Amino acid sequence: ARPVPADTPRGKAIYFLNAWHGIYVCLSSEKCVETTTGVAIEGLMANRLYQVVRSLLEANRSPAMKALDLRNSPDLQCVNMMCEKVGEACVCRLSRVLEKNGQELRSLCLADNKLSQLPAIVFELPHLQVLDLSGNALEEIPEAVVNLKSLKVLDVTGNPIKGVPKAVAKQLYGLVEIRRDDAK
Repeated sequence: ARPVPADTPRGKAIYFLNAWHGIYVCLSSEKCVETTTGVAIEGLMANRLYQVVRSLLEANRSPAMKALDLRNSPDLQCVNMMCEKVGEACVCRLSRVLEKNGQELRSLCLADNKLSQLPAIVFELPHLQVLDLSGNALEEIPEAVVNLKSLKVLDVTGNPIKGVPKAVAKQLYGLVEIRRDDAK
């Protein structure tokens, strides 16, 4: 990780292209918008330059990855003939990759994948600050989300969630920005 140049304007997302490693996101020390996940991040991951990993294959080769963006990813379609979800959205491969290389993860985007459940390992990631689950088929916010002590932003917009469980609301109130569709 390289430090942010002194002349970097605050409050801007700055992208660096690198022929070998893809897109990097530079987060300033005050406020930044990470447009890859559409999530505003304030004061998080200050003065660092991170590679945004965009596939499970790449994630499997990135032991210290900080950001994983699997928005609308074909990697989350199950191809295991032994799995009951073959051909559908499934998290078995994601679970294995996160168990192996997810311990340093700060941002996880699983948006627009038709997921109806999440692997338990997601709620064991000690440094996870941003969890984007928008546009899936989740019917509830798992109570295990309270185990994410570093979480700052949880986006569940576009899911058929009826409300936030009381245990979750009580634990996260004022500590985590929960984005969800308004109940009608």
